Amino acid sequence: MEAIKEKVMNTQTLLNPAKLWGLWQVASKNLETDVPLPAGAILARRIVDARGKVASFVIPEELLYNPPISARYDFQYVFIPKAGDWSKVQDFIQKALP
Repeated sequence: MEAIKEKVMNTQTLLNPAKLWGLWQVASKNLETDVPLPAGAILARRIVDARGKVASFVIPEELLYNPPISARYDFQYVFIPKAGDWSKVQDFIQKALP
């Protein structure tokens, strides 16, 4: 993920309309979201503005479970909380954020 971010966030990509269009086509074909396009544009702008200021955290493996791909999860690669709810994951995130 970090390598993709670095590739996308460099000026050779951000200032190249053809590369941006190709990136958009790949993302729109392969990602599913409920974020409306106007909100996505605002989010993308904030990501660009924040480059270099973004910290990343890895959620500990013991908090999540990756079940086999199945109809139960719409054949998606997912992580679900081992505790049965998201409270422990939320606690980790609250502690990790400044």
